[in-house]
Amino acid sequence: MERHATVQRRAQSSCASCDVVKVAFGLAALLSVLLNFAVVVLSPLFQLACDLEAGVQKVKLDPVRFQAWSSLEPVDFDSLRLLPNSELEAAARKAPRWLFFGLSSVHRKQAEYLGITLSHLFDALGESTDTGLVVHLADFDENWVFQSRDWLRNAFEDEVQANRLHVIHAPERLYPAKEQIMKNTKYGDPPLRQWWRAKQNLDYAFLMWYASGLAKYYMQLEDDVQVTPSFLPTVRRFMNEKVTGDAWVMAAFSKLGFIGKLFDAARLPKLAEFLLIYHAEASGVR
Repeated sequence: MERHATVQRRAQSSCASCDVVKVAFGLAALLSVLLNFAVVVLSPLFQLACDLEAGVQKVKLDPVRFQAWSSLEPVDFDSLRLLPNSELEAAARKAPRWLFFGLSSVHRKQAEYLGITLSHLFDALGESTDTGLVVHLADFDENWVFQSRDWLRNAFEDEVQANRLHVIHAPERLYPAKEQIMKNTKYGDPPLRQWWRAKQNLDYAFLMWYASGLAKYYMQLEDDVQVTPSFLPTVRRFMNEKVTGDAWVMAAFSKLGFIGKLFDAARLPKLAEFLLIYHAEASGVR
């Protein structure tokens, strides 16, 4: 009887040891699975974080094709600005105005509208010191860009020195390859039309990115529009009486596509990045 009890105790002890071994083996197996999961899942994420960090550093040091970017943060204002100088721009950002207008312009073989449009706009704005304009010379012809800059600096010297006229240019290297955009035919547009729309979205993205911080409000115009003398008072009265204090996204002062659309300038960075990300997907602003 005693021998039987001893054997039984040894058997129970052996089973208990087996259970301990099984538990230990199970924990080790579970730990191994978790470690493998961490290696499989976290390693790519860590590599992605490293790649993104390296990518940002690369963009800052050596800007490449723009379609690789998902943010406008690497684009500093100095790399875009042609007029005025850096000191005047810094002063403009320290004392934002009430309203800035933005417009893009490209070289036209038949006629140039920019000078006439700017003259009419400044005449309509009068002596108002709380308004200004940003012009994006959005052509890839560098000769035309710098000739236009010099002409604007001389023709509108007073406006430049008064910080009422800023001129920018985004070089071609900041845009995606034309051939790549022309492959996108999902909207049924001819390739050149698709390129024009995508480029226009990016033209506006650079324009809005630079204009953010220059004023409380921002309005989009084109380089061939004319405004009446009552335009600015009408806009000012509407914003003061109808918009202030209410939740709003955009105020439209024209039915023509994107012309006359006014935004809270604080929203411009997000709007610019939206146009950046979806420049080839949006059907284009008209």
